[in-house]
Amino acid sequence: MPYCPQCLTEYIEDAVECMDCRVPLKPGRPPAPVSDKPEPDVRFVPVRVFQGLHAQFQADLARNVLEAEGIPCMVTAELGAELIPGLDAVQLLVREEDRSRASEVVEEILNAPPAEAQAAADAEAGASIRAGQTEEELPASDKRNDRG
Repeated sequence: MPYCPQCLTEYIEDAVECMDCRVPLKPGRPPAPVSDKPEPDVRFVPVRVFQGLHAQFQADLARNVLEAEGIPCMVTAELGAELIPGLDAVQLLVREEDRSRASEVVEEILNAPPAEAQAAADAEAGASIRAGQTEEELPASDKRNDRG
């Protein structure tokens, strides 16, 4: 397949000129990109293993929170964990250098007292109701304006 020598875009066999660069295409495949920097040796380690009926849900929740905190992570599970919940363990993996911070974040979220967990969920959803107060107990400035 021909390719553009400037932008390295591949084209179909009949193409003769790059649509973007307007230069003649070269035959064959584009050369592999050369990197001056060596590939970093990234090692992922388990930060938590989830089991039970809600394992996949908890692992996905933890992954979302870690990603929001800027901690790269991934969830691995046997195929059965996704098809039949509670069957297999689901692992939450993070980079080795992020393990301690990730562990703290996951513990804060998954082991938070129910009131704190609800408050965190309300804050994330943009709720303005204070924990432990009903709508009537809120100051007028905090009440939602339900009138359209």
